[in-house]
Amino acid sequence: MVSTKAEKYPELIQRMHNEGHLIGIHNYVHHSNWFMSPWKVRKGLENTAKVIKSITGVTPIYYRPP
Repeated sequence: MVSTKAEKYPELIQRMHNEGHLIGIHNYVHHSNWFMSPWKVRKGLENTAKVIKSITGVTPIYYRPP
């Protein structure tokens, strides 16, 4: 899940969670990690996890890089 989309459509994320779908982190924005500093990548992952947890109540554990 890209966090900017999760923030824009929280009801869709909640519905996915309620239906039993696994929700993982893609990144905060859809930029390749090759073009970001390690600090920025880590911060994006942490922020995305917080957004998803605030919507679903569950911290995501899966990650797929863009």
